[in-house]
Amino acid sequence: MKHTALCRELADHFEGATNKTVQDFELLRLTIDKTLRALKAARLEDGATLTMFDLEAFDTSEISRAFVSARIEIKRCFDKFGMGITWNTRSRSLKESIERDKNRMKQINDLLARAVEVAPPVSVEVKIYKFI
Repeated sequence: MKHTALCRELADHFEGATNKTVQDFELLRLTIDKTLRALKAARLEDGATLTMFDLEAFDTSEISRAFVSARIEIKRCFDKFGMGITWNTRSRSLKESIERDKNRMKQINDLLARAVEVAPPVSVEVKIYKFI
């Protein structure tokens, strides 16, 4: 997960900083909290299920909004810690990861659609016997 790796990078930077402030710590804490909230939102409560992904709603879903919120805080942290140039590289990598995720979701949708098309219908007959 790119978001957690970015939080780790920020935490490492904060840990090594010589001029730590309470404000910097609070910004880092908020960044990590928002990232954790986004990860929790993405976690499937009822276990893994294999269903079609709604690609049209990808960018507007509650989960996506949570990750966007986390990304905003991560960027703020990078800027506050004087790591804006590093953020430019990390941001590009993060966007590429999101596009790869979307492509994987489309591939899964295509695979599931083909599976439904080729699966023959199944007929089941149930007989109930009464035992005395």
